[in-house]
Parts: sequence; C-alpha cells; structure tokens
Amino acid sequence: MMTIEEKINTLPNEAKEEVYDFIDFIIKKNQKESKLWMMKLSEKSLNKIWDNPEDDVYNELLKK
Repeated sequence: MMTIEEKINTLPNEAKEEVYDFIDFIIKKNQKESKLWMMKLSEKSLNKIWDNPEDDVYNELLKK
C-alpha cells in the first residue's frame, strides 16, 4: 500500500498544486470549526460572568 506522499509524488506538478491547495483548504476549515467549538464551549461560562443582576446597570447605560 502506498503512503499519501508516494501517491502525491506520482502526480504531475499541476495536480500536486491542486492537492496542496485542497490540503490548505481542509486545514483552514478545521481551524475555523475548532475556533467555533471553543467559542461555544466557553459561552456558557462567560454568560455567568456577563449576564448577572449586578451588571444590569451597565446594560441600561448601553441602551442610551
């Protein structure tokens, strides 16, 4: 069984560039998904800090 590198090396240069572009696309997509996941994960904790009766005074100031 060929490794990924061996398979890529069998491709013409133009096709290799497409493979590299696709890999970059997948990496960026995963990074975005990871950031969104981390934001969602921290949202519950941050809501406890941001959404509390003591800070209602500041909320009213922002409405003006």
